[in-house]
Order: sequence, then C-alpha cells, then structure tokens
Amino acid sequence: MPNSAHSILLLVLALAVAAPAVAEESAHGGETAAHGESHGWHRHHVGVFVGGAYHEKHEEHGVALELEYEYRPLRHLGGGIAVEHTFDIEGDPWVVVFPLSVHPIGGLRLLTGPAVEFEDDETAFSWRTGIGYDFHVGSNVVITPTFNADWVSGGHWNYTYGVTLGYGF
Repeated sequence: MPNSAHSILLLVLALAVAAPAVAEESAHGGETAAHGESHGWHRHHVGVFVGGAYHEKHEEHGVALELEYEYRPLRHLGGGIAVEHTFDIEGDPWVVVFPLSVHPIGGLRLLTGPAVEFEDDETAFSWRTGIGYDFHVGSNVVITPTFNADWVSGGHWNYTYGVTLGYGF
C-alpha cells in the first residue's frame, strides 16, 4: 500500500517538527497561555466544517458538512473525533475520523488518523491526512481553511476542502 506510506511519512515529519516544542512545554509545566503570542490556546476545540468534496470512486463533487472535537493535552498535540457527511455524492457517504493533530508553529495544524467510511450498505477503512491554518478571531473563535485527503481501502481517494468555524474553551 504505497498510499498509506505517504500518511505515515507526513505523521513522522509533523512529529519531528513538533517534538522540540512539546519538549519545551513539558519543561515549563504545560502552561495554558503562550508567551509572546497574542492568542492563548485551549484544551478543547469544537468546530463545524463546510466545504466541497470530491470522491474518486464515483467521480463526483459534493458538499461536505463535518462536526469536530479536539482535545489538546499539550499545546502542540491533540486528538479527537470528527463526523462528516457528504451531500450530492452517490451512496450517501458518512465518515467518522479519529485524527491526531500536531500544531507545530503559529496556527498551522497537521492531522492524520484512521477513519471509517459508511456508504450505502458498505463499510470501509480509510486514512485521513490533512492540513489547516487557524486564524483567531477574538480569544475563542477560530476560522480554519482546511484540506483533507482520505485514502479509502479499495484503492481510491476522497478529498474535502473548505473552512472550519471553531470555538476553543
């Protein structure tokens, strides 16, 4: 599976970039606000993603809607769950994702993780890899342009691209 190798490579690179920052945070007791930055970070993040989708299997474009939650035990590392539905795609697909997110610098967010796709009466394993950048609006609201690529068992790709409106607490 050469496609899953790309996801593993991205995860390794993201962890390599984030490792020095995570080590520095651990040395400082995991403070909840950034020194020298205009915005702190929050342990909990909820968001709504709206955007476009393309599924190679059906060669169709649709509209994706996703609800997401992320818990960040460390400033630069988080994990969570996302539930996504794509409208106007054959099979009425739903995806549940369990992403690991790395926040290496500024608002950059790199994510990767396993997912399960439900389409008609079929269930398939998939692997999501994505990138986004958080733009803070006030102290709790975040707007994040996002791009995700899902490799689905069976050998095809699904892509989503759009904007997440999030809230940190």
